[in-house]
Amino acid sequence: GSAGPPAPSSSAPDGSGSQRGGFGDGGGITTDGTITSVAPIRVKSSHDLQDLLEDIKEALTDTTENWQARMQHMMKLEGIILGGGKKFGDVLPQQLNHMKTCFIEQVLDRRSAVSRQACHLLTVIAEHMGSAADGIVEHLVPVLFKVVVISVQVQADAAHCAVKKMMRACHVGKLVTQISDNLQTSRNAKLRRACIDYFHVILDSWLKPEYGHQLSNFESGLKIALSDASKDVRAKAREAFVMYKKDWPENASALFDTLDSSVQKAIAQAGTEKPVKKKARQSIRSQVLKSNFATKSDFDEGAGNQSGNVFIFTPKKEQQVAIDPEEAAPPKASLKQQAEVGKSTSQIVDVCTLQRLEEVLEGTMATDLEHRMNAEEALDALARSKEGIVELLLERLATGSRASVTKALGSALGFAGASSAEARLGDVLPFVLSSLNDEEIEVRKAAVFALVDIYSVMGKSLMPHLSSLSPAQHKLLNIYIERNKENTPTM
Repeated sequence: GSAGPPAPSSSAPDGSGSQRGGFGDGGGITTDGTITSVAPIRVKSSHDLQDLLEDIKEALTDTTENWQARMQHMMKLEGIILGGGKKFGDVLPQQLNHMKTCFIEQVLDRRSAVSRQACHLLTVIAEHMGSAADGIVEHLVPVLFKVVVISVQVQADAAHCAVKKMMRACHVGKLVTQISDNLQTSRNAKLRRACIDYFHVILDSWLKPEYGHQLSNFESGLKIALSDASKDVRAKAREAFVMYKKDWPENASALFDTLDSSVQKAIAQAGTEKPVKKKARQSIRSQVLKSNFATKSDFDEGAGNQSGNVFIFTPKKEQQVAIDPEEAAPPKASLKQQAEVGKSTSQIVDVCTLQRLEEVLEGTMATDLEHRMNAEEALDALARSKEGIVELLLERLATGSRASVTKALGSALGFAGASSAEARLGDVLPFVLSSLNDEEIEVRKAAVFALVDIYSVMGKSLMPHLSSLSPAQHKLLNIYIERNKENTPTM
């Protein structure tokens, strides 16, 4: 139905600057060390797709065939996936599942070029097919464990990277058991070190319901890793424990009590390390507004410093001041102050809201946990109480933490009423949906909560707007929607 992908560019005849492997410009990778890019292949019909996939399967099954031909067929399969082959219903997922044995053969191939290309192909399948590739991920990840420990570093690194990317894309709970078993029984320190990395992926990118039924297995592996013979494994395990405690505080506390005192002390030291975050850069519009208001507020300096004055925007001090959620509503300006500046009451309140909002948004980026939590509560209070807050938030998406802004947008629409929520949905939903696919789990959680808030006011009329969600995301959202209904008292 369509031509295959273009062959990779050739390297210099002497092979200078190329990677080992011998395929095209160096084992299926470019001279800068990256996998050769593949052009998307557009397939016209499901019948053409079926024929192409059967040809690819036949070529990959015969491992005695020229290895370069197998490389080309793997690249062709990647092109079909990139070209939108999954639009033809179950044809692509079914055929990919039938190729699992073929993928195993390529991953275990002794030629590093073939193995690395296969690892790359598996990540493409997982990232583009989503939950439809769960069966492939479940079947292939244990095979990749065998490649992670081999002495050929380029293959081992490719396999390790593939496992992490596949687990970020497809959240298969059964893998927790296999990873935990490796941590408890494997004699290979390299594999144990890799497996604790995979625990990090789970804690960083999976939501709690996706692995909650595997907590006992998770804890068994984590407990052994905390006392591992390898220093690197122990260090990564302590980091994992701190992450685990954040999501499952009660479970982590119970596990902590079962550990040796030396392990407890090491964990406590790891937990005191604070990540350094960059201070958010204010938007250009915020800076202009502050400058304009400061200029228009150039009246008597004594009056300008009186308590309750809301007109002059002064630079914030470096020292962080705790934000009280009870003070989330901005102070009201006096009529005299309004007259001096020449603005209406509504405009004055907008200035107050703007000032308070920017203080709170900056607080959501604080490194101090208590300060950040207070700021998040204050932001939620503002979102639920102030008209026009949606517009102000949309203008300051980069000013506060993405998770906090996402959740606040959901709260604002959830308390705006059905008609208002529907009117602003087109402005808010693109940002929330992009947050649902963010790298950071806290942002993805906030996006789920935001959608639940919006659903609480719009109901089923929201669902047609969520067609871009994957089946797994739809399932997760429905779980939280039902939980919210159970926790909402009926009148």
